[in-house]
Amino acid sequence: MLSAFLIGLLVKAAFTAAVVITAGVIAEAVGPFWGGLISALPIAAGPGYVLLSIEHDAGFIAAAALSSYASTAAIMLFLITVVRLAPSQPLWRVIGGGILAWLAGALAINAVAWTPLTATALNIAVTLPAIAVSRNAERRLGQIRLAPPLRWYDLPVRAMLVGLVVASVVMASRLLGPTATGLLAVLPIALSSLCIIIYRRLGGPACAALIASTIRGMPGFGLALLTLHLAIGPLGLPLALLAGLAASFTWAIGQMTVRRLRPARLTA
Repeated sequence: MLSAFLIGLLVKAAFTAAVVITAGVIAEAVGPFWGGLISALPIAAGPGYVLLSIEHDAGFIAAAALSSYASTAAIMLFLITVVRLAPSQPLWRVIGGGILAWLAGALAINAVAWTPLTATALNIAVTLPAIAVSRNAERRLGQIRLAPPLRWYDLPVRAMLVGLVVASVVMASRLLGPTATGLLAVLPIALSSLCIIIYRRLGGPACAALIASTIRGMPGFGLALLTLHLAIGPLGLPLALLAGLAASFTWAIGQMTVRRLRPARLTA
């Protein structure tokens, strides 16, 4: 049983890393909008919750999903900080400032007993200002530099670092309760890794533009967690996981549709 669990853990961690790397490559190839759209999908939390469902019952997963949903507001604080700092600050300040903003928000959120309604109100209160703050980030696309050629070890190192998030959350959940597990499930390690990749290869303005796109996609991430929490009771755990994933992709498709219908102001 343990060996099967470890195999599943490695498979899901590898999948998560592959999707994050794909987001970075796509951002380099066709523009930050598409990389940000992919990064807002539940690429780390999704596989993490699949693995948590192997270890825990439906009640634990529902409580963890609600905690993750409320903690999405802390992720938004991380993203806002990155958007503001990336165009003009060195990388260590960008990531350090983002992590500190996330930590402050996460600790405050973790101290409150949330309901679906209050968590939704919190996310709306944080998301609307975040979208307003990040609105002008893509106007700096003209400052983006060309990416240097990939070195042979770039992709393996990225994969190894990003894949750790899934393993860490699932292993830590054996010692922690559902609230803390839900908080860890949305720890912005994958986003931090993506920011580091884009900042180092394309520069701060490109990082800000990608994160601005991620901010617009984050409501879909939150919707996936809320759907998971609400659907476990009536649908059961497997179908609730699929419903959450479908909610996230539905939001992403809506974002693509809006972009297609809106007159193009920028070329990526």
